[in-house]
Amino acid sequence: MQLLQGLSHANLVSYRHVWLEDTVISQFGPSVACAFILQQYCNSGDLLHYIIGDAPVPRSTKEQLKEQMRRRSRGQADRPDLRSSQRKLSFEEIYSFFKDIASGLAHLHTANYIHRDLKPSNCLLHKDGNEFRCLISDFGEVQPENVARKSTGSTGTISYCAPEVLKQNEFGRYGNFTTKSDIFSLGMILYFMCFGRLPYKSADNIQEEFEDLDMLREELSTWSRFQDERRERPELPNQLYDFLKRLLALNPADRPSANDILTAIRTEKGLENPTRTR
Repeated sequence: MQLLQGLSHANLVSYRHVWLEDTVISQFGPSVACAFILQQYCNSGDLLHYIIGDAPVPRSTKEQLKEQMRRRSRGQADRPDLRSSQRKLSFEEIYSFFKDIASGLAHLHTANYIHRDLKPSNCLLHKDGNEFRCLISDFGEVQPENVARKSTGSTGTISYCAPEVLKQNEFGRYGNFTTKSDIFSLGMILYFMCFGRLPYKSADNIQEEFEDLDMLREELSTWSRFQDERRERPELPNQLYDFLKRLLALNPADRPSANDILTAIRTEKGLENPTRTR
């Protein structure tokens, strides 16, 4: 809360107040002290559900596993193709949401903080009249920049993580998060906005808790780079695909900074302006 009180930006969810309150969180357990956080209200849900629409969601983990086993027994894909129920974002929408997220991220990085868990479900939408605004939320994994990572477990959402933070050294520790690992996550959000899916077969676009983490880690470790998916969306500008390749570069040094992205948007040299594509 102290961190967030010092951050104020139109594309970052603001936190107003926090308090402790004794609460019974289980009918079989005692009353425990819980922290309640009052944050800015966003009236239009999150970016993930804005894109996936009314896709059916299994009611329990058991049902999900049963459904997966049935599909495998029939020789079908592990997960059904739900793209028919998804919203296909126009370039104007992609451009607007991307610019909002990049603006909020640039402000966070300027304050020397790393988000570490950027993904569509952590990007909230607020509608004012006919205008949508996208705001970054969920700062539970935020850390100051240039702090060595001490934990040996994984942090953030694996399917949106940069490859370098998923690699372990000889002591079993994972790589450090940096501002460039946030940029890779931003690139994955842009990819999801363009295609309504992630480039990994083992990733669950809707419910991350049902992902087979071992299979996903193995796939991520062998993922070469962003391929040319422009056949799926040939109407999107070539500059957008070129930009996406830079965001998802395997080498962090090849990725732009958040401020570089904003400069590219302002100068129209790295991301085509939507008004000129019409």
